[in-house]
Amino acid sequence: EYCYYAGGQEGESLFGVPVCVSMGGIISMILRACFGYGRRGEGIRVVMVGLDSSGKTTILYKVTMGEYIHTIPTKGFNVEVAMHKKRKFTIWDGSLEETQQHSRNYFTNTQAIVFVVDSTNPDLFGSACFELHKLFTMDELKDAPLVVCANKQDLPGARDMDEISTKLKLNKVPLSRKFCILPTSATTGEGLDRVLDAILESL
Repeated sequence: EYCYYAGGQEGESLFGVPVCVSMGGIISMILRACFGYGRRGEGIRVVMVGLDSSGKTTILYKVTMGEYIHTIPTKGFNVEVAMHKKRKFTIWDGSLEETQQHSRNYFTNTQAIVFVVDSTNPDLFGSACFELHKLFTMDELKDAPLVVCANKQDLPGARDMDEISTKLKLNKVPLSRKFCILPTSATTGEGLDRVLDAILESL
C-alpha cells in the first residue's frame, strides 16, 4: 500500500468491510455550517476536494448510497453521511472555487482531507499538485491527515501510484502531516473502503 506517515515512515492500510449506507440530513448540516462544525453527533468530518471532473461527487455517492450516479461538475457543495465500521463520517464535497472563497466555513474543524485526482489525465497533474499544496498553507487544515485518491484506475491509460506521487510532489508533504495515496475507482467502488480505513487509522 502507498501509505506514508510523519517523518517518511512507511505504513500499511488495512482492507475494510463494505460501506454501510446512511443518508445525511442535508438541510440540517447546511444550517450547522452557519454556526460551526464538528459538533457532537456529526461524526468524523471529512472534506473532499480536487479538480473538476476528477470524480469527487461520484465517490461521494458511491460511498454513501452504494451505487454509481452520473454527475456533473459541482457548483457549491454536497454533503452526505456514511457509516463504516460503526463510525459515522460526514463527507463534504465542494468545488475548488467554492472552497477557496469560503475556506474558513468549509474547512473549520476538518478531521481529514480527501484529495481526488484523475489518474487518466496527466496533463492536469501539475494543476492538481498546485491545488493540493495550497491546502497545506491553510491554518484550518494544519492538523488534518490527507488521503489522495488516484481515481479512475479502472480506465485505460490510468497512471500508476509512483508516477502520480511524483507528479503531485508527495515527497514535499510536510513531515508533520499523515498522508497516503490509494488507487480508487468511483464507478466500481474499488478502493473506497480503504480510503475510509486510512482515515480511521490516521485519527
